[in-house]
Amino acid sequence: MTHAEQLAEFVAQASYSGLSEAARAQLKIRVLDALGCAIGALEGEPIRMLREQLHDFGGASAASELEEEGTRDVEWSIGQARRFLDAGAYMIMIESEGITESVKTWRTDVPAKIANALGLEKIMFEAAEPEVFAWYVKNFGPEVNLFVDHSQIVHLEVLRAGIWGTKSLWGRVQTYKG
Repeated sequence: MTHAEQLAEFVAQASYSGLSEAARAQLKIRVLDALGCAIGALEGEPIRMLREQLHDFGGASAASELEEEGTRDVEWSIGQARRFLDAGAYMIMIESEGITESVKTWRTDVPAKIANALGLEKIMFEAAEPEVFAWYVKNFGPEVNLFVDHSQIVHLEVLRAGIWGTKSLWGRVQTYKG
């Protein structure tokens, strides 16, 4: 079961009425506390400065900007990931920028090398677009760990289940779970 499936199962089974009185009290405190902090900070100096930086620097890098920076051998990233896993990280998130995002040509060699070196159960790939997560499912199977926008979860899950997809995927995705 993928981490996303485990989380979904937990969320589906959780209910407010199933919480103890002490847990409900703590939930109220933390939710109200977090909301209060977030709302209170909206007009604060740090948020204003962040907004200015976002305006100045923009969002994702353009492909030409990334090309100017050059590339680093993927083995360096694999070595860093191994260090983090050895230190106790249970999963490594692989950012899509420079691999499938903000590039002229996808670097499909990078996720392949990372998956071969670390194993799929230890990594999660960012997949910002449907054609990207379709590529990951097609090449690494339906249980590959993917980080997608919340608005794309249904799209991804029906693709994983093999009940939707492009001509290269529709009806071809299978799992052999009990």
